[in-house]
Amino acid sequence: STCEGPKGKPLSVEDVVAALSHEHVHVEDGTHKTREAAFKHYRFTLFCGNFTDQPFPPQALVYSIAYAAYALVPEFLHWKGSRLFFHMPDAAQGYRTMDVANLEPYLE
Repeated sequence: STCEGPKGKPLSVEDVVAALSHEHVHVEDGTHKTREAAFKHYRFTLFCGNFTDQPFPPQALVYSIAYAAYALVPEFLHWKGSRLFFHMPDAAQGYRTMDVANLEPYLE
């Protein structure tokens, strides 16, 4: 799973862990425990990866909305969701590329 990084360079999970820290990076495994850890204590969250092979909407996005953790999602996921949910523009924001180097201060 990767994110589109600066200048189109893909960022792997390892790249994001190196830029932030492992305590702020949660890899979706489909469990309530992981999703709760990823959203319950955060004001916003960044989604990375390819969501085209999952049912829509991704359960992780539903959890982020339920825990009021504002979601930064890949642009196509936001586009697709904004046609499904009337308030999707209020609950998430789409992005094309992301630079995670200075995100940690926003997580604390």
